[in-house]
Amino acid sequence: MDQRELRGLRTYALYCIVAAALLAVVFLFYFSRTKQNIQEQAEAQLTEVTRQYANAIKADMRGNIQTVEALAHVFGELGQGNPETIIPLITGAVATLGLKRMGFVTLDGMAHTTDGLTFDARDRLYFKRALTASSTVAILLVDKTDNTPINVYVSPIVHKGKVLGALFATVQTDAFIMSIDDRLFNGSGQVLVTNNQGHILFRGRGPIPLARYNNITELIPTGVPPAPGNDIPDTFGSGGLFRYDGSPYYMAHSKLEITSTDWHIFSIVPEDTLTANVGTIQREVLYLMLFFIGLSMVFLWLVLRMQGRQAKRLRRAKQFLETVIENIPGGFFRYSNDEKQEFDYISEGFLKLLGHTRASFREAYGNRFDNLVHPEDRKRVLDSINSQIKHSDYDTVEYRVTKADGQILWLFDKAQLVRDENGRSWFYVIVMDITSLRNTQQELKISEERYRILTELSERIIFEHDLVTRCSYFSPRFKEKFGYDPAVDSASGSLSEYCIHAVDRPLYRRFVTQILSGHSAPAELRFLKQPSGFLWCRVQAVAIFDESGQPVRLVGEIEDIDAEKRDTERLRMKAQLDPLTGLYNASSARKRIEASLQQPPSVGMHVLAVIDVNHFKQINDTCGHLTGDHALIETARRLGSMLNEGDIAGRIGGDEFIALFRGVPSMGALEKRIDELRRGLSFPLPDGLSMSASIGIAAFPNDAADYTGLFRLADASMYADKRHRDEDEMKGN
Repeated sequence: MDQRELRGLRTYALYCIVAAALLAVVFLFYFSRTKQNIQEQAEAQLTEVTRQYANAIKADMRGNIQTVEALAHVFGELGQGNPETIIPLITGAVATLGLKRMGFVTLDGMAHTTDGLTFDARDRLYFKRALTASSTVAILLVDKTDNTPINVYVSPIVHKGKVLGALFATVQTDAFIMSIDDRLFNGSGQVLVTNNQGHILFRGRGPIPLARYNNITELIPTGVPPAPGNDIPDTFGSGGLFRYDGSPYYMAHSKLEITSTDWHIFSIVPEDTLTANVGTIQREVLYLMLFFIGLSMVFLWLVLRMQGRQAKRLRRAKQFLETVIENIPGGFFRYSNDEKQEFDYISEGFLKLLGHTRASFREAYGNRFDNLVHPEDRKRVLDSINSQIKHSDYDTVEYRVTKADGQILWLFDKAQLVRDENGRSWFYVIVMDITSLRNTQQELKISEERYRILTELSERIIFEHDLVTRCSYFSPRFKEKFGYDPAVDSASGSLSEYCIHAVDRPLYRRFVTQILSGHSAPAELRFLKQPSGFLWCRVQAVAIFDESGQPVRLVGEIEDIDAEKRDTERLRMKAQLDPLTGLYNASSARKRIEASLQQPPSVGMHVLAVIDVNHFKQINDTCGHLTGDHALIETARRLGSMLNEGDIAGRIGGDEFIALFRGVPSMGALEKRIDELRRGLSFPLPDGLSMSASIGIAAFPNDAADYTGLFRLADASMYADKRHRDEDEMKGN
């Protein structure tokens, strides 16, 4: 156990002692105050309950007299003064109102009751008062039928200012006390009702045995008891504590003013009933305080334990940090942020890196940071540090240092500016040896420069695209050759297809798909050249994939093959064209026409025309072969000028031509077009000769469904046309 843990244990023990002492003092004080407060509250509660009992009795008696007055008023309004009428009407109200009986006294003093009794009431005081039109209450009368005390509530029946009789109701005198006694502290108390002289009139049903006392003054705990025959004074207190048979009781008193002779109500409760909760509350408070003390002790123990663990972690972290600092490929040091820039701490790893001891380090660099930096880098480094710490407490620089043996090292310097408790600021610096990295960067820079030079000297366009960052590179030769900067499609990472001829775009899409799937094959495409035209190019590319098999980079080249492609195209076209007229030769014309016939016309029909120059032998014999060749060339030119887009024309013999007219909408349109063709192929020649042609036609698919059938019909039609022409000429037409 170290000193830190020992101090924590002492603190914990001291806290436990102080907490226990504090608990004892607080509990004793609280015990005393709690008992006193609870007793005071219990006495006040008993007094309030007694007062409420008095109010309840008043309300009960007031309700009875008001009920009798209300009934008497009703009978007075009706003018009823006959007992034979009134008694049946009030008989049902006796049980409903909780009365003993009701009755009616006539003016002659005869009383008639609901239970069938008749007696002379002329000498009764309440009857005499009723004759004066006054309601009254007679208390503590004796019911002669059963010798029980009753209260009589009387009210006169008055009709138009004249008394017709008196209505009365009798109630058991102690009925009210029977209903309230059981509510007194759960039936453990006792209620007494006395008159002004203290004589006990009624005793409740409570369990307290007070039978041997007849006057309350024998139990009054405080003050001077009134002399026998004197009234209980108004100044008599609300009650107090007294003993009965050796047991303590609490008494509460309230005056009840109901008649000219007042009553008093006394509530009596055992002391232990009032203070029954004191011990329970005190025990609960003690347990609660012990719980909180124990909880705080556990909490303190946990805090001390956590502090101990934290201290251990800090020690381990410190050891780990020191180990890391000593073993990183660089080191750690601290120097002051002032003019001296003096080193305060230097790790062993940094000294080993430089090949110095602490003494030789101080001697070589004067123990200053600026002297550590290579002279050629010093100003740059210091300016960079000062600039960076204006915006934050961190800086990052790279610089050279000279080792003890004269070797140059490159260091990466990552520092944080920290101010200590004295307000002095220090740079905490971690450095790493990046000499090999710098050498590699230099070699890479040279390699990139070599690559750039080769790229610029090459006639081919080199391109590269990063599919992750969406960054692209095209060598400058692209803009020189095509006249614009390349546009890259963001989705595929390839060159935008808008740079490609519309006809070649499907091929270009397949090429890109193959490259991204890992296949490499060149594609020959036409690239847009500004301001106009296209150039044939050969594109080759490969995709570079990451470890998960996803393409991440495209690398390739674009080679200009336009001259080669056009030469090839010229040779191909030369093999397909008639050398004299420039139209398709017989073989090429047939292949193209057969290919067109594979596609049915969208409207109308396709028409195959066979054309033969009339009297071509005569032209050759008369004008010579040069004129004959000229006539054929002019015929081919005129025929080509009358073709629509998609139509095909060719020379199939010495003076024979063939043409396919696509999508002729109707026969009328066909006749018009053939007439235009006849006129167009008729033109004058030297020596009075003229050029004309015989034309035969066949329609697809109406006349035939293939080239052979169409040609046979069109050729026959042409010879028929030639015969008709010859016949017309013989007839002079």
